[in-house]
Amino acid sequence: MGPAGVGGVERVATLPRRITTRAAIVLIAVCALGRVSVPASGQSPERTTIVITATVTDSSGNTSAAEIELTVVRRLRGTTLRSAKSLPDGAVIHVTDLVTTTSDSDFDGVFYAQHADRSSGIGILWNGSVSRGEVVSVVGALITLHGERFIQAQIVDRGPGMTLGGAKSLADGATVCVASLLATSSSSDFAGLFYAEHADRSSGIGILWNGSVSRGEVVSVVGALITLHGERFIQAQLVDTSPTSP
Repeated sequence: MGPAGVGGVERVATLPRRITTRAAIVLIAVCALGRVSVPASGQSPERTTIVITATVTDSSGNTSAAEIELTVVRRLRGTTLRSAKSLPDGAVIHVTDLVTTTSDSDFDGVFYAQHADRSSGIGILWNGSVSRGEVVSVVGALITLHGERFIQAQIVDRGPGMTLGGAKSLADGATVCVASLLATSSSSDFAGLFYAEHADRSSGIGILWNGSVSRGEVVSVVGALITLHGERFIQAQLVDTSPTSP
C-alpha cells in the first residue's frame, strides 16, 4: 500500500490514550521518518498489536532506531444470541443467563442453550461438565460449522455468579468470571488499572485492564487471579461494560 501522509502508514489504527514516554518519543519520530504497521491477519478482533518503528538522524549524521509494540484491547460488550449471530466468525462475545437444554452427556463436546424466553438458542462447543436446566454465562468466539452457528467457549460460568470473596480464595492463575461489579475508579485514575466492588461493598479488587472504564459503571470481568506485593488482582482478559438480560 502506498504512503498515506508521512511515514507510509500501512494501516490506520487507534492508539491507547496512555502511552509511555518512550512510546511518545517514537510516535514523534514516526511523524517525520517512521512507520506504523499492523499485521493484516492472525489478530484477534478484540486485540490489535501495533508495531511502531522509527529511525532518526541528527545534524551530525548519527542515526538512532527504536521500535515499540502496543496492544490495543477493545471493550467486550454483553449481547443477546440474536444479535451475536449477526457477527462474523471469530468475534468474541459474552452472553449471560442462558438456560441449557442439553447436558454434556447428550453430545460429545457440545451442549445447547437458549434464552429463558426461548427467543434464540445456540450450540456451545465445550468439553466441561454441564447439566440440563442450568443457567450459564458463556464467553467465546463465534464459528460456523456446516452452516450452523456455534460458540467456541473459552469460559462457561455455571449457576450463580462468582463473588469476589470466593474468587480471592482461589490460587493465582485461576480464571474467574465475576458479574455486576461497580467500578469505584476510572481508567484515567491509574495507568492500566481500575478498582471495582460488589454493590453491597462486601468485597473489592483491583482489575488490570488497559481499556476505558468510567467510575460508577457496572462491569462483568473475566480474567486470571494474580498477586502483586501481597494484594490480589484480576488480570482481565475481557471487561463487559453493558450486561444484558435475555
